[in-house]
Order: sequence, then C-alpha cells, then structure tokens
Amino acid sequence: MNSSIREWLNLSVRWIHVFAGIMWVGQTYYFTWLDGQFTKLEKKADSNAAASKVWMVHSGGFYSVEKQKSLSVAPEQVRWFRWEALMTWLAGVVLLVLVYYLGDGLIDPDVADISKQAGIAIGIGSVVMGWIIYDLAVRSPLGKSQAAFAGFGLVMTAAAAWGLIPRGSDLRHHHDVERVDAHSSRAAQDDRGGSSGREI
Repeated sequence: MNSSIREWLNLSVRWIHVFAGIMWVGQTYYFTWLDGQFTKLEKKADSNAAASKVWMVHSGGFYSVEKQKSLSVAPEQVRWFRWEALMTWLAGVVLLVLVYYLGDGLIDPDVADISKQAGIAIGIGSVVMGWIIYDLAVRSPLGKSQAAFAGFGLVMTAAAAWGLIPRGSDLRHHHDVERVDAHSSRAAQDDRGGSSGREI
C-alpha cells in the first residue's frame, strides 16, 4: 500500500475511532446515571408501588424515561445503543492493522527477537482466547457476582501479562543488549574523561 494512502487512512480511521469512542463513553455515563436514578426511586417507592419516571430537560424540551422489565413493543421500535461500541471496536481493529500489522511498530527486537508474523499470530490469538474466556466466565456463576467477576478479571489480566513476558533466548537477548549499551555508555564517558585530562 502507498505510504501516503496509508497515512490518510490512518488519519481518517483514527478520527472515526475517537468520535465513536466519545459517543460510546457518553452513552455509558448517561445510562449509568439513569440506572442510579432508578435505583434511588425504587428504594423510595413502596414495595407494591412502581418506581416513578425520571424527568430531564435538554435543549428546551422535557423528557420522561420509565424503566421497563420486559419489552412491550416490537423490536424494530427499540433504539439499540450498540452501534457506537461496534464502530469504536471496528475502527480500532482497522487501526491495529494499519499501524502495527502493515507498519513497523509491532516488534521491538530489543524486547522480543521474533518475526512479525509471529507477533501478529500472538496478538490475534490473545484477542480470540481473551474473548472466549470472557464469554465463558460471564455465562458461568462468576458472572452473577460483580466482586467475583472483577477478581477473576484481575487475575486473568495479570496471568495474560505474565504469559506474554519474553523468556529464554528473547529475554537473554534483551539483557545482552542492555549490557552492550551500558558498556558503550561507560566507554564513551571514559573517553570524554581522558580527553578532558589530556587537555588540562
């Protein structure tokens, strides 16, 4: 792919990713706030009374929202808030391909001396396995407890980070590079010191 075309694609997709992410985060905050208001109303309501509506004002208009436990209209009449999240994810995947898979920023030979194809395979495999583990966990009894699921997520994140740490020859190569850099730095300092001594 031509470098200028790739740069324009990178810029365009990056802005799509940013704006879709802003809309996704905004609606997440809105529904989090809305659920909090309904929780307060349900606590105030009597055990036999339904929770009141949430009233809001915006752009010169008044809006009332009522929470329903089941769907009483046709699915096509419902506004599904899912496209913002989907566009954020899709734009992120395209950026991943443009910046890392088609670019040169995926592999740092000072950290892991592996091929680009191996790095791409590890990245795709991590995403697929992460999705499978997450989906199975949220469908299991762990998904019924926020605390248990949060703890599971923390443990799995730490395990994934530990599992992706370079080991063996890759790690030895990294340490060898560090030693060479340190030796070169000391040699340069010694040369500067010797030159200064001779000048004096």
